Amino acid sequence: MYLRGKIEGYSNRGIELSDYNLTLMLPQQTSNSEYILIGAIGAAFLTGIISLVRDELRYRKEENRRRIQAYSRLMGIKGVISQLYASYFSSFIDAGYYNGRSRIVAIQNIDYDNIRRIREENGILNAVDKLLEENKQARRKALEYEGATEEKRKYEELRIQVSKADERFKTIIGLIRTSFPRTKKLESLIDEIILSDKALEAFSIDVASSFCFFENMVQNWLWKIPSNEMRNIFYSERDRDINIIRDMKFIDADYKINDFESKIENLLNYLDQEIKK
Repeated sequence: MYLRGKIEGYSNRGIELSDYNLTLMLPQQTSNSEYILIGAIGAAFLTGIISLVRDELRYRKEENRRRIQAYSRLMGIKGVISQLYASYFSSFIDAGYYNGRSRIVAIQNIDYDNIRRIREENGILNAVDKLLEENKQARRKALEYEGATEEKRKYEELRIQVSKADERFKTIIGLIRTSFPRTKKLESLIDEIILSDKALEAFSIDVASSFCFFENMVQNWLWKIPSNEMRNIFYSERDRDINIIRDMKFIDADYKINDFESKIENLLNYLDQEIKK
């Protein structure tokens, strides 16, 4: 009866807000500790963002430093290795030139008319002995023989320096590959440099082969010259030939060294553009 009367009482006067406990439904006032917690979370988030930005800037700065360093090293080695190649080929070509000239100068100092008389009077063996001895002595007395010896000493020392510089150069190319984006353009420019560098290495063989061929030809004619008159003609023609060989090799060396330098310059221009991006 009590419960029924209670229900009837509500029915008669309607339902009022005061009849319900709405305390849990209304927003409560935020406490100071909650503000502190929210602030701490925001501060941590902001600190994280700042840290990420700082790390990114530090990474870009370090990346740019490595690129500038690689660029500067390439710029420095360019002049060094080009000059070493120029000095090396100058001595290498001159060594072949003086060596070849020492052979024709030796022949020019042989008395072939006397050799012919020895052969007629004492036989071919005595003539051969005399010819070989005169040729040997005349060649060693020639100033060109001393010049060839000195140039050989120079180019052998320079060859060691070129080899060391080439190793440094290859190390720098490796540094460039790790410091810059590996684009097709970058790889193409590097490949062109490597091919040009190999052409310079192969050029040494070409120079040696040319002068070796000349010396063998002169040596073969040592036995065939019949008189002093023919000796003089032979000397004049071979002197012209070896000077042509020397001049052509110097032209070829200049061309190949300039080509090598231009390929490096192309890479430097590309790297400069990448750094400025």
